[in-house]
Amino acid sequence: DEIKRQHGQVEKVAGDAIMAYWQGSDTPQGAHNMCAYQACYTALQLRDLIHKIAASADGWPFPNHPLQVDVALATGPVAAGVLGSAKANPALLGDTANLAFRLEKMIGADTPGDIIMDGTTYELIKEHFTVHPLGSYTVKGRQRAVDVFRLLSLNT
Repeated sequence: DEIKRQHGQVEKVAGDAIMAYWQGSDTPQGAHNMCAYQACYTALQLRDLIHKIAASADGWPFPNHPLQVDVALATGPVAAGVLGSAKANPALLGDTANLAFRLEKMIGADTPGDIIMDGTTYELIKEHFTVHPLGSYTVKGRQRAVDVFRLLSLNT
């Protein structure tokens, strides 16, 4: 619901993973900025929601198994289309979707509930959010290292 409230689309739910996207246009840069902003804002909202659920025994009755959400954000072009059934949600294909998947795998057990993003996303949102640079990392399928940032909060 939070993803949809922020104008995102859920592409798939697979086990404990959710793949979502925000669709911009090919032209005005402002559309890309808005999509990146909405994705970051949603990630922070989801983190807060998970904390509220986890704090309540009614919401999460498993004290020995912490509830957390790891989020990875990447901005760029993807191919989106329906594969298989015409009733299916669009599938996301391409380098940007792969990058988001690879970034999420970088979140370690020492930083559960982390929200990380690539440098492209950072450049679009840096005036609106507080972030912490994590460095440049070699990512499978990429020839150049990827700058990675941790999303901390919305600037007020």
